[in-house]
Amino acid sequence: MIRNLSSCARGAMTVEFAMILPAFMMLLTGTMEYCRYLWTMQTLNNVAYSTARCATFSSSCATAATIQNYAVNLASSYGLAVTTANVAYTSNTTCRSNTGQNMVTVSYSFASPLTAFVGAMGSTVTGRGCFTR
Repeated sequence: MIRNLSSCARGAMTVEFAMILPAFMMLLTGTMEYCRYLWTMQTLNNVAYSTARCATFSSSCATAATIQNYAVNLASSYGLAVTTANVAYTSNTTCRSNTGQNMVTVSYSFASPLTAFVGAMGSTVTGRGCFTR
């Protein structure tokens, strides 16, 4: 009987699959969450840059309140729920070693189960954009 068990390979593939599946699913989920984090960061940078550009050229972005509302509306068009409290506008400042810049900073609370495990993924994602006045 022991000789029969040692030569029997039925079910070995199922056992191997059951051993590999949790690690594969963690890797797949981690990759998707990290890509979502990077997309959020890039989107916030785009929102901040577009808002700084609007503050420079457009009359619809004449005050700090309209600038903040522009950023909130643009972020919501991408599916990100940003409030006006998360948008900071600074006029005539130094940004990336360039003086005389309009700078907009947009913060977003990023909810992910991976932020507890991966230190590089913070719970708050910030985008910053500058445009010459």
